[in-house]
Amino acid sequence: PYLHVNRESFMASVLSEAGFHTNPTQQQRNMNAQWKRLEAQSAFWSILQYNNIARPPVGIATGFITDVETGLAINGATITLGQSSYTTDTYETLFHNYSNNPDELRNGFYYVENLPVAQTLDVMVTANGFYPETTSVTIRSDNFTFLDLQMLSSLSPYLISSTPANGATGILPNTSVTLNFSRPLLR
Repeated sequence: PYLHVNRESFMASVLSEAGFHTNPTQQQRNMNAQWKRLEAQSAFWSILQYNNIARPPVGIATGFITDVETGLAINGATITLGQSSYTTDTYETLFHNYSNNPDELRNGFYYVENLPVAQTLDVMVTANGFYPETTSVTIRSDNFTFLDLQMLSSLSPYLISSTPANGATGILPNTSVTLNFSRPLLR
């Protein structure tokens, strides 16, 4: 190995470069303690594989909860898998340590351990300002069970701008009208 941290280690070493610290999305994930557990779990499994040791049953579900329209991660979403639940990070629970702006940081990450392997669990996700989502997932015994979920905002769209502008006069009857809303309108 060409890096000092690997040359001088007396035990297996894992570089922190997996975190891509200069990537804002990745950095917001690194703020979460369970994200670090996910990375540590992967490193542990690599050590087991290297030593030809069988991996114990996993029973971990993980993924991201995002807004279907904007693609942004949702803070404060609660996912329930069977009898277990997890609430994604919020400004109050984590991000206040890193920013003064409550809307700046988000990761939408969840990580639930000790789930019954090879069983299909009901999944429900709720978050303020979003319609609840439900699905089911079969928990893997040999690896993480990845399940990314998207939620639809329950907030009504509102008019941002229009052409012609509100109150405009002298508009010809064949003038096109354009309305711009805060979010896409559902059909």
